[in-house]
Amino acid sequence: MELKKLASKISSKAKKNGALQTLETKCEIFNDPNCDIPFIIRKMSDNSNKFFSKSVTNCCNKDPFLFPEQELIVKELGPTHLLILNKYNVVKNHLLIITKEFIDQELPITKNDFLALKMVMKEIDGLAFYNSGKIAGASQSHRHLQLAPTPLAEKGQPIPINDILIRECPQNLGQLKTLPYRNLACLVPDLKTNNWEEKILKIYSESLKLLNLVSEKRLLPYNLLITKDWFLMVPRVNECYQSISINGLGIAGTFLVKNQDEYDLLITTGPSKILAHISSGPM
Repeated sequence: MELKKLASKISSKAKKNGALQTLETKCEIFNDPNCDIPFIIRKMSDNSNKFFSKSVTNCCNKDPFLFPEQELIVKELGPTHLLILNKYNVVKNHLLIITKEFIDQELPITKNDFLALKMVMKEIDGLAFYNSGKIAGASQSHRHLQLAPTPLAEKGQPIPINDILIRECPQNLGQLKTLPYRNLACLVPDLKTNNWEEKILKIYSESLKLLNLVSEKRLLPYNLLITKDWFLMVPRVNECYQSISINGLGIAGTFLVKNQDEYDLLITTGPSKILAHISSGPM
């Protein structure tokens, strides 16, 4: 069975038996006057907010990826990785690429990680992203890459920042000054290219060095975003703006707020200013 159909089939079954918990949100588009990004804003329903907060509290001391729920497993990705459903999803069929053995999320991504990612991206069009630790928005320390199938919401652009990346991305690594955060970006080889994972690993390693993210023990925090067309890395200095937490989806232009207070804060401050805050501003 095709991977996209398989993921959808397992998702439907897991939702029926309660293993998959889709968070109910209300979605709208916000055009920030300070930035050429049509932001997507999702506001959680009160019930979803209460349920999610309780669930996060209950599982914070466990590693849900070491022995993942069988109902959430989509397939094996070679000897080192599994493809599973994101248990608390907002985007439909949101997938996680996890290592079978524990590897710290703050350590460098490996060739095998990118190879597993390629297996999925060749069959499912979407936004791949990586939150390198708590400050970058990771909820778990066990190595996991994510793939959110596009479109990311029922309204707006499939990926809010995509038009800017397609229009302005250089062939080789460079900064995009129209984005509100520090960044390095470039176009990527076709997924059918031989040794795609090695080429992406080289771009990734060079980006870490250019952004001064390499330290003695662990990497400094960053978000990595990859599509079939482009690569984007954004260094992080703050996990949140007040109570609003930002991960790779926020970097892509999609915000999730838990309540009306966070929604009002986001609108009043402006998404672009919040993104500049969590990344220490444009380069």
